[in-house]
Amino acid sequence: MEATGAIEAIKKLGDTAAGVAEAIKEQGKAQDVTLISGEPISLASENLRELVKGVVSGRGGTISSERIGKSEDLEKPTVAPPGAATPAAKAPAAKKATKPVAGPKLQVLSVSIDSVLPDTSALSDILFSLETRTPYIVAKELDVRVRNFREPRDLMVRIDTTGLFEGK
Repeated sequence: MEATGAIEAIKKLGDTAAGVAEAIKEQGKAQDVTLISGEPISLASENLRELVKGVVSGRGGTISSERIGKSEDLEKPTVAPPGAATPAAKAPAAKKATKPVAGPKLQVLSVSIDSVLPDTSALSDILFSLETRTPYIVAKELDVRVRNFREPRDLMVRIDTTGLFEGK
């Protein structure tokens, strides 16, 4: 939910403390929909793998290999303390510690799947389905090769996908 949507929700519910709390809860629910579900990170990675596997096999793909990658912390933007120099005016002697932006700890989960697809329309459908669904899944890397050059029908495809998980 965008900031303007949250402001509109607060206005609709009134200026009471309960109304503000309700708007914050609704915004949190909207964010939860965009993240990969599962409480331990291993279960969330497995959920991401199952989502991608379902999309590929649902479009006629034959999966030959599945790999769950190592999770990584999402780099958060840093905020300079008050009175610190801006990055353009930094001097070596004026270095001050920066604080990460407060908020949930987000982790990037990655899954790689090797498959054989019947044609390019199946690949197009898979990419469209992955990139437009919720929870948000991003095709980070794509490797497509023709299986038999003399009869170019089947495609050998490797898709590296990522999704976000909110860690505790």
